[in-house]
Amino acid sequence: MSKLSDIYTPIVGVQGFQGDTGTDGVQGFQGTDGIDGVQGFQGDTGIDGVQGFQGSSEVGVQGFQGTDGTDGVQGFQGSSEVGVQGFQGTEGLQGFQGSIGPQASSAGLSWEVVTNNDTIAVNEGFIIDASSNTVDITLPVTPSEGDTIGIKAIDQTNTVTLLRNGSNIEGSADDLVWDIENAGGTLVYSNATVGWTIVTEIN
Repeated sequence: MSKLSDIYTPIVGVQGFQGDTGTDGVQGFQGTDGIDGVQGFQGDTGIDGVQGFQGSSEVGVQGFQGTDGTDGVQGFQGSSEVGVQGFQGTEGLQGFQGSIGPQASSAGLSWEVVTNNDTIAVNEGFIIDASSNTVDITLPVTPSEGDTIGIKAIDQTNTVTLLRNGSNIEGSADDLVWDIENAGGTLVYSNATVGWTIVTEIN
């Protein structure tokens, strides 16, 4: 009689690929410099006052002092405009995280709890509680390629055994003692030589 612990190796899904890093955003453009204000114009020079007349050599009357010219108007100060600041480029999108590699699945099986000897059918899953007594599970008779069943032991106080029912289990013409505590797996029928083979772990 074979034992699960002699043949069982857990299968781990392949790690997904890391997503590509997002592209960096485009750098914003530098704002243009403001246009310098126009230089104010120089005020016109004031007009000189009229020259006073020279008095005669005689003790004439003193000539009048010419009036001062009017001051030119002060030019206006040119204005200075400031250029507009360029906008900041948007940041690139973050790459997506790679998905986890494919894990063989027990989806699609119809599960039930079993506490006594029973025969499992294709597309069924048995959750086996052997806390009170030994449990023998008889595998389907005359299975076809691709037929699937599920086995999960939740208490192995007593022995759990898979009865091959005429088909090999992992290439052996022996019944299989399910002796790993809390072990579970999906079994698929491959061909007459290999028979039933464990394709994935069920925790």
